[in-house]
Amino acid sequence: MASDSRTPLLPVFDGDSPEQDLAHKRAVKRSVDGIINGRVNWVVEGTLLATGVTSTTFKADNITPDCQICWQPCTSDAAALMTKIWIASPGALVPGTAWSGAQVGTFTVSHPSLSVGVVARYRFSIKG
Repeated sequence: MASDSRTPLLPVFDGDSPEQDLAHKRAVKRSVDGIINGRVNWVVEGTLLATGVTSTTFKADNITPDCQICWQPCTSDAAALMTKIWIASPGALVPGTAWSGAQVGTFTVSHPSLSVGVVARYRFSIKG
């Protein structure tokens, strides 16, 4: 599974002093204000490698079947594949529905088998 890089929605409190407590409360307020204003998007970066497989699974904790996932190429090989990749299965268990078939907190990108030396790096943004 590819790794993800994202900014946490809420900062972690790791101090004891009143100043640290106040700084934490301010950071939480900024985060909550951002959530209220719609800034809850996550970004996952990953690479499709020439391994003979035709799908790659990425981990992203906030994935649900109704998420919108957009991708941006980060290499020329990735740009050449833009019309040949698709999101096969954003997976999650949703209360009251059946299992979607994918692992919770993951999404799978389907792609053609890549030639040796092709490195297709993408940045995926997850909305919703």
